[in-house]
Amino acid sequence: MTVQRGTQLAPESKIDATRGSVLLDLEDGSQVLVKANSHVVLKAPEQGKGYWLELLLGKINAKIQKRLGNAPSFRMGTPTAVITVRGTRFSVEVSKKQKTSVEVYEGLVEVGGFGQGPRSC
Repeated sequence: MTVQRGTQLAPESKIDATRGSVLLDLEDGSQVLVKANSHVVLKAPEQGKGYWLELLLGKINAKIQKRLGNAPSFRMGTPTAVITVRGTRFSVEVSKKQKTSVEVYEGLVEVGGFGQGPRSC
């Protein structure tokens, strides 16, 4: 499916950024830049595992709005990790061998591997 600027995407929409990048404006004001050669599935945070998105392959850069009070954290998944933040700038990359790498530019990010406890970065 080819989408135009301003298109509202439904949960479970698959984004395959092959040559260029795709900028996602989330309803809470956060932004996620899906880099070239990346595969992302949008999620509904109020359903399932509580994820906003799942990065299956490639790289994203994210700027997540600060969560105040009891507002739930931003969560995303990869094949091998769960990333939880309350407002920060970070990137996540998933290699072809399913290795997840997280780089934090500002703030704190909690990363938990499947079968491991969470770690703060």
